[in-house]
Amino acid sequence: MNTVEKSNYTITHRSDILDETFGITPDIANKIGEMAGKVHKKKNSAVKELQGLIKQYPHIPHFKNHLSVLFNQQGNLKKANELHLLTSQEHPDYLYGKLNVAFRHMFDKEYDKVPEVLGEDLEIGSLYPDRNEFNYDEVLCFDKAALLYFIETDKYTQAEERLKRMLDLDEDSQHSIWAEDKMMAYRWERRVKRAKKAKEMERSVTVVAAKVVEETDEKPRFNHNIVEQLYCNSLRMPHTIITEILSLPKETLLQDLHAVVYDSIARFKHFNDMPFDITTHEIIKHALFLIGELQSPESLPVVLDMLRQDEKYLEFWLYDSLSEIVEECIFSIGLYQTEELLAFLKEPDRYVDARSCVAEAMAQIALHYPERRPEVIQWFNNIFGFYISQKNDDRIIDTELIGIMVWECLDINATELIPIIGKLYSESLADIEMCGDWNDVKKSFEESPSDKIKLRKNVYEKYNDFLDGWDYESDSDLEDDGDFFGELEEEEVEVEVGEEEEDDDDDDNNHFNTYEEAVAAMPAIFPKPKVGRNAPCPCGSGKKFKRCCGKD
Repeated sequence: MNTVEKSNYTITHRSDILDETFGITPDIANKIGEMAGKVHKKKNSAVKELQGLIKQYPHIPHFKNHLSVLFNQQGNLKKANELHLLTSQEHPDYLYGKLNVAFRHMFDKEYDKVPEVLGEDLEIGSLYPDRNEFNYDEVLCFDKAALLYFIETDKYTQAEERLKRMLDLDEDSQHSIWAEDKMMAYRWERRVKRAKKAKEMERSVTVVAAKVVEETDEKPRFNHNIVEQLYCNSLRMPHTIITEILSLPKETLLQDLHAVVYDSIARFKHFNDMPFDITTHEIIKHALFLIGELQSPESLPVVLDMLRQDEKYLEFWLYDSLSEIVEECIFSIGLYQTEELLAFLKEPDRYVDARSCVAEAMAQIALHYPERRPEVIQWFNNIFGFYISQKNDDRIIDTELIGIMVWECLDINATELIPIIGKLYSESLADIEMCGDWNDVKKSFEESPSDKIKLRKNVYEKYNDFLDGWDYESDSDLEDDGDFFGELEEEEVEVEVGEEEEDDDDDDNNHFNTYEEAVAAMPAIFPKPKVGRNAPCPCGSGKKFKRCCGKD
């Protein structure tokens, strides 16, 4: 592209735009180019030559600029600065003279002086309103200075916008490449600062499991024997078994599925001590898929009792699928029990991921049923008001949870909640790493929301999608119809699950900014890792992957 049309000027590759203004003839233009080459090579002999040309052509600012650059390269900053000021004063129409002064002010941390040089709005068209044409290099250099000013004064949004403008104009320019590198460093610095601040502000609940059943070693007795298939099949369980189970009388089937949930709690120690086998440790996932399919409101108290357990229990049974599976189930059975869901989020001592599933389900209700949006907005307003009123209660306040809930409000574009969300941030109750600080959140509300609606699936689709999308471990002999309860007496084998081999060559301090960077840095001979959403993020932030680089 040779030219770019702006609202009040054109950007062109022409290099002779100001030749007439400064009286530059073709011979002088050749001399300017020749001296630029010598300065680039840092030739000391060019000093006297440039001094002579400045005397010979005092009306030409380019020679002064070249000499100031050479002085700067030689470390003679005093003379370089003197020339910068002289060029800017004697040749106000020469952009590069102003840019040199602006860069010098920024080097000296005199940021308030930059707008005095480059204009209050830092726009090249405003600085030179009488010009209707600029060279590409002029515009890129000006935007480069503006971007640096925005970075140094911590104006993140303006810096991002200016970088985008430069990349749109010419992403391969040395100025754009420099700006992109500078912006990457700035983003990382902001992230480190924000992470440090978030860590200082962090408040998390110490989870205490609710006692909902007595611990036992006795297996439950089911109304329907086929329910025992949930104990000896992985998620690759044949669909014929699923169909047969769902064809059972609903009342007695629900009794059995509820018994499975409570069995996972009552005999948790028993299951936890067993050798892990994917064919025998998926009972909760089966139960939640089937309960969700039946859509019975009476199942909600049972599922909430499951969510009242501690992190060890929930991570054991659901691991990185907790958010996905539980949210779908809560949506199905709690659709018209929002008061019960609200009450659960007000309980003390509850696990952050268990509570976040409920908030996500509420947001999905607003997206799937727009007519219920006011109800959902009021629901979030209620819970946020409760958290503000309980801001000093460490058994209730979890900054990560509140950050997640703000995230859900952004997904449904709940602009009605901006005042109370602002109060959450003013009280330091929301994790600033989740959605950014309050300025970032306000900016996000101004942007057009993306479509965050989750498609609802039937039980067969849930099984298939889980197998396809969650890198489900392949297994063999999964259709064994043997008596699982009878097999529990067999000799147990000691197995350590999820423990990675130590690598003496690893550097514990080698953290990465994104998951993609971590993967790219690995030797090509190794397969790319599959990171669980609840696993530590490879970037080294200390957060779970799903709450950090995996949250998009």
